[in-house]
Amino acid sequence: SEAQPQEDKLATALMFSALILGFSLAPIDIFHLDFSSSFEGITKNIGLAIYVLGILLAMASMIANEFAETTVSIQEDRGQRVIDNGIYSFVRHPMYTGFIILIIGANIWLGTYLSLILSLIFLAIALSFRIRIEEKTLLKDLDGYEEYSKKVKFRLIPYLF
Repeated sequence: SEAQPQEDKLATALMFSALILGFSLAPIDIFHLDFSSSFEGITKNIGLAIYVLGILLAMASMIANEFAETTVSIQEDRGQRVIDNGIYSFVRHPMYTGFIILIIGANIWLGTYLSLILSLIFLAIALSFRIRIEEKTLLKDLDGYEEYSKKVKFRLIPYLF
């Protein structure tokens, strides 16, 4: 969208790149580079469980927040309001938390150490951009968000960050 800030477009592209990087780099590393090993045995199964947990958390955040979108904007036409119940009472950005968990799980389940590390680096850069843009917009334009951000102090991980 034209209203989407350039910085937000970059953050969105980086978030999807983190996922794509993990899924494409893993087979390249395993079959061609042989730079790092893949995870094995029970660790792969734990990765699958982590991946599923991440998907469920991202889905739960979308179900709880009808205003969740891929772009940062206030949906005045839909009467956007602060969502502060359910998983939004623990962290302000649970969909991103789910995405982090999903990427960690997918890379442990299907990837290599290299794909996991590079995916997380891309994702950390993307989320630092995206959350900064999103919080700035929400604080400025969404009634009640400042109070909510004081009540729910953690952005991604309860009691840590």
